[in-house]
Amino acid sequence: MKITMHRGAKTIGGTCIEIEHEGTRIIIDMGIPLMDSSGKEIDKNLLKNPTTDNGILPRVSGLYKEDIPTISAVLVSHHHQDHYGLINHVHPSIPIYASQGTKELIEIGNIFCGPKVNLSNIKIFEHWKEFYINSIIIKSYLMDHSGFDASAFLIGTEKNRNTIFYTGDFRAHGNKGNLFKKMIGNPFTNLKVLILEGTNFIDIVPEYPDEKSVKNAFIKLFKNQSGPSFICSSGSNIDRIVNLYKAIRTSRKILVIDLYSAFVLDRLKTVTTRIPQFNWRNIRVYFEGSHKHLLEKTLGKSSYEKFESRIIKIEDVALLGNRAVIKIPPNRIESVMRRVPNKTGMSTIVYSMWKGYLKNTTIYDKLCTKHGMDFKYIHTTGHAYREDLVMLANVQNEESIIIPVHTCHGDDYEKYFRKERVVKLEDSNNEYTVK
Repeated sequence: MKITMHRGAKTIGGTCIEIEHEGTRIIIDMGIPLMDSSGKEIDKNLLKNPTTDNGILPRVSGLYKEDIPTISAVLVSHHHQDHYGLINHVHPSIPIYASQGTKELIEIGNIFCGPKVNLSNIKIFEHWKEFYINSIIIKSYLMDHSGFDASAFLIGTEKNRNTIFYTGDFRAHGNKGNLFKKMIGNPFTNLKVLILEGTNFIDIVPEYPDEKSVKNAFIKLFKNQSGPSFICSSGSNIDRIVNLYKAIRTSRKILVIDLYSAFVLDRLKTVTTRIPQFNWRNIRVYFEGSHKHLLEKTLGKSSYEKFESRIIKIEDVALLGNRAVIKIPPNRIESVMRRVPNKTGMSTIVYSMWKGYLKNTTIYDKLCTKHGMDFKYIHTTGHAYREDLVMLANVQNEESIIIPVHTCHGDDYEKYFRKERVVKLEDSNNEYTVK
């Protein structure tokens, strides 16, 4: 079995890995790159017309629309754009494999975000169940990650089902942290290769080390707020919405969510019943921006009419006073706040996403100055800490090879593992044959 690292050896995002066995070639992840191999941020103009020549599309023979297809399948680990965002360029005869939750979120992205991703040839796998792509056997493992329904893949053959384990993006400190504990308690027998993500393979001392600490910070804030709180977070970060809901329930507040978030939660109830829904007692929904229009255009009026039973106008949120906790997409923060006059006391803007997104904007400083508000950063990473990455690797067969991926710190792996265990591949057709 041969591993080819097309992209991801020295970058975070844009992962693309090929596994080949007896002529069967599968691609794991096909994401939009966030940086080039030097760590420099990708020129967004290049993303408008991705090609192999400009480096946005990895050079993979037999994968693209203009090729004679020789790739047997593409596996998508989860719905984040840096893992699936380029599958539109895949030849339409090549099947795309994804979990049900990943499929749902990509379809939702087709409605609200664009450009639309072709899912006509998608196939759904179930976690914990094996499926075959010719001679290759694959088993998806549900992982704890900020991306909902994220998968890791155990890949092998009839001779050895435990040949390669690709972790995908994962962590041990989210709402599903028990999944990591079970994996540590049940290492793979005779594992040959661990392809290990290393986003956080660095010294890090987080203010909020886990989702529990985020939830507790929300509770403290909400119990003491004298005006509404505005929470900027992703509508597809389901763990964060779950903990927001737990926090407002504990502090006896009202969670006001946008139509997009309500729609996401409603669609994902087919995957799990353990997430909040728009019609729960202390949740209200506001219609803002183009969401209603996009739903009507794509799916018809029935797609949003159910939410009207819980609707609240943005202008009326102020009437809730210090009971209001308003979840806002970052791109709508200014529009929403302009229409929610604060009549009850100090309000707070909470930024609950990756801090890197803040480096090119001053909008939050301006809003806090303009409206006399506080600003708080309450967030925890969606990726495992180094000690957890090391733990996962060290419970495996001590002869297993470790290949860094999704990291800018691959050179540091040798500081924590025996040098002979670490194989650092390079992007663009650098291969490793599993012995």
